[in-house]
Amino acid sequence: ALLVITIACLLPVGRSCCLSVAHERQQRELRDLKGKAGGAATLPGSMADEEGASKEKADSGGLPVSAELAGLYEENRDLVGWLAVEGTEIDYPVVQCKDDEYYLSHNFRREEDSYGCLYVKSTADVNTPGTNFIIYGHHMKDGSMFGGLDKYGSESYFRSHRLVSFQ
Repeated sequence: ALLVITIACLLPVGRSCCLSVAHERQQRELRDLKGKAGGAATLPGSMADEEGASKEKADSGGLPVSAELAGLYEENRDLVGWLAVEGTEIDYPVVQCKDDEYYLSHNFRREEDSYGCLYVKSTADVNTPGTNFIIYGHHMKDGSMFGGLDKYGSESYFRSHRLVSFQ
């Protein structure tokens, strides 16, 4: 009986570990895809910015997509940007769709996933520079997603990790 109880208790722990490993592998793949600008030429409406880097106009809403994010955009047209916080584990794509609850339980590849994906509400205006909006995501116990934000309770940590980038 003790063996059965032990196994029953360890199953959720094992499942959680497997989910964590799978999530980290997927995020690594997305970061690698982010770095590859190969998909930029396939997007419609290409135009050059001041520095000569290409920007693409997306089909939906005229959202400009940088060449760096074009490959990710090809994979998921809900992509609106990439959030990174210097010196933390926060380095994730951000999406937006009409159903504000969808990405709570689905990852970037639209697969069911308890980690979800960082997202902004459908009413958020991500196209206007200087506009404030909230990025939503889970606070995971393994430190992924927004789990690392707890460290900002320390003033010294805040002072050494001030740079937040939303591309």
